[in-house]
Amino acid sequence: MDVVCVLDADNQPHCSPFYIKFKPSLLDQSASALLGRKPGVTDLTSSLFSSFIPTAVEHTVEMKAKADYTHCNTPRESNLVDIVVNQRYVDSLTAFVGEDYHLFFYDATLKAASRHPSRSMLRSLQLNLGCNPVRCCHRATGVKQEFSMWVYHVHDRIVVMDIDGTITRSDVKGYIETVYLNKYSHVHEGVVGFLNFLAVACNCKVLYLTARPLAVKKETLSFLTELVDCR
Repeated sequence: MDVVCVLDADNQPHCSPFYIKFKPSLLDQSASALLGRKPGVTDLTSSLFSSFIPTAVEHTVEMKAKADYTHCNTPRESNLVDIVVNQRYVDSLTAFVGEDYHLFFYDATLKAASRHPSRSMLRSLQLNLGCNPVRCCHRATGVKQEFSMWVYHVHDRIVVMDIDGTITRSDVKGYIETVYLNKYSHVHEGVVGFLNFLAVACNCKVLYLTARPLAVKKETLSFLTELVDCR
């Protein structure tokens, strides 16, 4: 899931939590390949893989809704995740696979971890305004997760736009046609011109909000890119 970051009036960064989750099945297969074993249910107890499953972070408890820092031990080497932002490797922070296979950030001063990086951690990412591609790679297995961090300024004009039933003319048909049939014309008349007017004439940043599952992210992005106005 993409992350939104906002710079305040003093250019201090604030961001939403990182809901980035590594797939256990991929980690399992990669760990098995490194060990020269066939994937199976016992792989999760292997000497490599058991070192970074959630229970290995001995004092990590379920994160609160606001992703507050939770005290934990220093992450093990086999837990660590390398982070690349805008094709630049970030070596100034410690990230790891933690509870429930989520991405966590470790603060050595607080001896605590969170899915919500501190401001100093955010500054170390050297983010640019707009889209910042991010790649997270689990060091022990090579399993990757990719997403984007979208950076806005507090004074930016932002329009939050729903998709199904707002851009499309109906929830169900709009969803089926854009996801499964690759048809991008089942939209309200004039919606493309209106969105272009917001972006160009009004200098607004359009932020799309949807309840669509992450599994159809690619199809949804294709729809928004190739949207055709209804005539």
